Amino acid sequence: MRPPKEAFPLAKAAAGKALELDQTLAEAHSALGHIKFWFDWDWSGAEQELKRGIELSPSSSGAHLGYSEFLAAMGRSNESVAEARRALELDPLTPTLSLQLGWTLYYARRHDEAIAQLRKTLELDPNLAGANMELGWNYAQKRMYPEAVAECRKAIERQPEDQVILGSCGRVYGLAGKRNEALDLLARLKRMSG
Repeated sequence: MRPPKEAFPLAKAAAGKALELDQTLAEAHSALGHIKFWFDWDWSGAEQELKRGIELSPSSSGAHLGYSEFLAAMGRSNESVAEARRALELDPLTPTLSLQLGWTLYYARRHDEAIAQLRKTLELDPNLAGANMELGWNYAQKRMYPEAVAECRKAIERQPEDQVILGSCGRVYGLAGKRNEALDLLARLKRMSG
């Protein structure tokens, strides 16, 4: 849990050392791709490393997941969804990969597909609050506000201190016209930041 300015340079050095020892380490290429994407903002370098990780280990769900995240950020939605689907095909019983596909579908504005995927995610892990949160996002985009609010309430009940859940569900509450509930979540976040 180090600050990014401390952690990423250490990770970059470790990945670089690993690649000095063995250029065929898929995990090291994928890790370097993550670093170039999330910290260096070196888009072409990130894509090159992420693709190299997949090339070296095509059965790595993590490599496909990382590339999916990159593609989503680049606005390449269909490719992102395809990579997230591939990651889930390789590891179909991991709830977080199912959740990631739901997230990818949300950002591709494929809300009905996202809702169906997130329902499957909750079948894998009924207590995964992130799935409820993302269902809330999708229902809100479809203006299905009672459903959106209900899912956010479940997410908050399951993880009452999660800042991402509190912040994004506050947005859902605001869209749903639940101003006071949104302000309550904002006050909670302010207290937590102290």
